[in-house]
Amino acid sequence: MLPDGALAALPELVRRPLAAFAAEYLADGVPFGGRDEELAALDAWLDDPRRPCALVVASAGRGKSALLARWTRRAAARVPAVFAPVSIRFGTALRAPAMMMLAAQLRRIAGSPGEAPRDPDAARAEIETLLAAPGEAPRLVVLDGLDEAVGWSVPATCNCPPSPPPA
Repeated sequence: MLPDGALAALPELVRRPLAAFAAEYLADGVPFGGRDEELAALDAWLDDPRRPCALVVASAGRGKSALLARWTRRAAARVPAVFAPVSIRFGTALRAPAMMMLAAQLRRIAGSPGEAPRDPDAARAEIETLLAAPGEAPRLVVLDGLDEAVGWSVPATCNCPPSPPPA
């Protein structure tokens, strides 16, 4: 999910939920298997510059979060990556922690010094600035669990397809 040492560098408000999420989904001994086809499809998507967005859809409890967390951790070896789990259970569904979590991680991969803003409006403005900044290499930003967001949403202008193809 995050490179070694990156979690410790994040603010406490962000670090605790990400650590709890990682313990639940990525710890040694947590079962995960039989997803080679899905992992290969995500790798193929990442390798295709014509497809800037992907949407993973399935019923609750089908393993989307585990799949995306493990794939993002693996993909981070190839491309700067951010994984932001939006989760009621882990305390990241409200606007303030979600925006701060995303801003803090984007700052990390952009090499921006200092701490992410704690104000959700300022954090969102920084997110938009960081995402709009030209980069030398592609970036991977995974927002998991957007259906759990409380009081906020991703704007329609994020250039994602209006409806996903059937999975």
